[in-house]
Amino acid sequence: MANSSEHLPPKASTSRWKVALVVATVLVVAALLVQRLLIQPAREAAFRTSCKGQLKIFGLALHNYHDNYGSFPPAYLAAQDGRPMHSWRVLSLTFMGEQALHDQYRFSEMWNSPHNSTLADGLPIGMSGIVPMYHCGSDRDSDWLDT
Repeated sequence: MANSSEHLPPKASTSRWKVALVVATVLVVAALLVQRLLIQPAREAAFRTSCKGQLKIFGLALHNYHDNYGSFPPAYLAAQDGRPMHSWRVLSLTFMGEQALHDQYRFSEMWNSPHNSTLADGLPIGMSGIVPMYHCGSDRDSDWLDT
């Protein structure tokens, strides 16, 4: 009967484990450098391009509003008691390609009425995290109320 140690693979030397650890460390550091030097700048450039596109949409919408009404939209339309009732964002929806949302909005109610508030969920009227039309993705300090 053969010795049981004859069937075991030879033990790896300590130096092989050290080499493997060094190679793994180098690969991790290289991956982090690729992320930091290549991927992150590309992501930031894509955010900037997206923000520029959004600004172009706003500029064209505001100028189209001006062409239609002879002035830029006011910051807000006030209710009879002087409180803000509707903002420029709602007034310019039609000119931003959001006619369906504009048609659902109830101008007879305040901007924060139960019905109008439900329109904010997932839609680009300034309070949406799903379609962040009024936010630049690279602006990490912005919260959902900023425009």
